[in-house]
Amino acid sequence: MNRGLKMTRSLGTCLTTATLWVGLTTIGQAAAPISLDIRDVDIYDAVRLLSTQAAVNLVLDASVAHHSVTVQLHGLRFDEALAAFARLNDLVAVRVGNVIYLGTPEAIHRRYPSSSGSQNQTRTFTLRNGQADALAKELSDALPPGTLLVADRRTSGLIVTGTSASIARAEALIDALDRPSDFTSVTLPLRFLRAADAVRAIQTTIPVAPPAGLYAIDQQNALLVTGPAEFVARVGDNIARIDHPAQQVRYDVRVTDISPSDSSNVGVIFGGLSLAGQPAPGQATTAFVNKSLSLNATINALVSRGEASILAQPTLTTVNNVQASLLVGQQFPLVYFDARTGTQQVQFANIGVNLVVLPNIGADGAITTDLETDYSTIVNFVNGFPIIGTRKAQSTLRVQDGETIVIAGLFQELDARTLTKVPILADLPLLGEIFKNRLRSHVKDEVIFLITPHLVKDQVPTRS
Repeated sequence: MNRGLKMTRSLGTCLTTATLWVGLTTIGQAAAPISLDIRDVDIYDAVRLLSTQAAVNLVLDASVAHHSVTVQLHGLRFDEALAAFARLNDLVAVRVGNVIYLGTPEAIHRRYPSSSGSQNQTRTFTLRNGQADALAKELSDALPPGTLLVADRRTSGLIVTGTSASIARAEALIDALDRPSDFTSVTLPLRFLRAADAVRAIQTTIPVAPPAGLYAIDQQNALLVTGPAEFVARVGDNIARIDHPAQQVRYDVRVTDISPSDSSNVGVIFGGLSLAGQPAPGQATTAFVNKSLSLNATINALVSRGEASILAQPTLTTVNNVQASLLVGQQFPLVYFDARTGTQQVQFANIGVNLVVLPNIGADGAITTDLETDYSTIVNFVNGFPIIGTRKAQSTLRVQDGETIVIAGLFQELDARTLTKVPILADLPLLGEIFKNRLRSHVKDEVIFLITPHLVKDQVPTRS
């Protein structure tokens, strides 16, 4: 370095020289050259040595933390030695009367903002577009250390105190940041989508990062969009594409209990076409193709002959890809003792016809349905608890609009044997059989679900 200056520092890299020390050339210079050679000495002791050697009133501000420094200075003027020492430790110096104060830029500028030696300036910038508080936060990390920023919300102004270089940098940054913003805030009403669903859909396609925002207003079923005009326009375009009514599907359901006779083989009558379009007589789950008219005629004929009864005939409507369910029956309470809690608990069992559907409409109009059918009855009681007989089927089928899905093969068989006898006489050897009557019955029935989906044509109003 110049004039044999050699410095070793153990803290961080110095910042720009112009921002670390203020007006050192205006501070009094010692007559004799300064030489200082110290290693791993506390900074307060190092300043004391420098002050003693130069015979200058040099005070280290209390804002400086204790740490060790290593300095080698040879044959320098006092102002050069002080400037080097200040740069090495990220400090600035200011003269007040006959005393030189050395401290951090923040502390010196705050305590001696108008000192003749500090060369500080104060300037007020009037903001036209930005907010003083927000702009002060953005500038605090961009300006040199020690620069003071005061936000005046009353006048929408920003007061900056610092060196001429700091003032110039602040002016350039404020000019760049205090420009008209194209931020806007709009409310987009929704017709068919839920607000929360719309927010999730938009967030998967458009990145939403501050200061832009997207909020769901559930009470009004609308979106509040805040951000640049381009962002708001993109959100509006996407909402216009996706805010359309979902296609609805109506399921006409017929649940029939059939008792087959010799003249009505249920498995043969309800055979139809499989999903591949092949004949499948007696198949438990069958997709009928254009057979609903003749199929219902067959059911009606069985009902008229007393061989079948209609258990339920509901209609269920839902939108595409939304599950729907129904229960035609009752909920039976089951009371039991819970040993863990020491109390009685109640659990409800659905008794009757249960149906759960989940439709998916293809581009060609075909309806793929996830089906869960359940028919349950109470067949007996044991110790006050019901024995529930359940016939259940799960399947996924694809049919066209108006074609009927048949879920059959849900059989139940009951064999009963009854013995009637005359007391005492029926127990006689050989002749006892004359006084006995044996009755054997066999009951068989089948529950069949006929499910016909229809696409519902919606009347969609145009957007105003």
